[in-house]
Amino acid sequence: MKTLYREIIERLEEIGKNGPVKEPDGVLDADAHVAGVISDDTKKIYGLREEIYEEAKGLKARGIRLFTDCEKRKKDPHESPELLALAKETLVFELKKEAVDKLFWNSVRWEFPELTGKGVIGIYAGWKVAWTEDKDDEPRIVVFGPFPSFLRGH
Repeated sequence: MKTLYREIIERLEEIGKNGPVKEPDGVLDADAHVAGVISDDTKKIYGLREEIYEEAKGLKARGIRLFTDCEKRKKDPHESPELLALAKETLVFELKKEAVDKLFWNSVRWEFPELTGKGVIGIYAGWKVAWTEDKDDEPRIVVFGPFPSFLRGH
């Protein structure tokens, strides 16, 4: 089994070999503050991040198919070896997804240290990095892990 480091490095080396990384198509808001354009290295990390998000969609679709199959056959999904294997695969996949996502955003912040403490940061068409003020006046609750039942209202 490859290490996470090796997996990411090998995949990054492949990014861009079949053409340029597809750039984001987001349009800047009128109140956006452009910090600059990301480097080619960070574009590659963005490309890998996008690939991984596509893979996540595939895992989700596979899970839905397996779960639906269990329902059709009136089988308990908790006893499905395929679903259990997928659950384990998904847990490992999430580690990779989180690592690449953090690598991408940390790379953006590394290139643009002036973004520290800024509101909402985004990547837009032309590979522009921009930030906008956080317009959300509501207090935020950030929960890592399962959402506590006492906050769900159940």
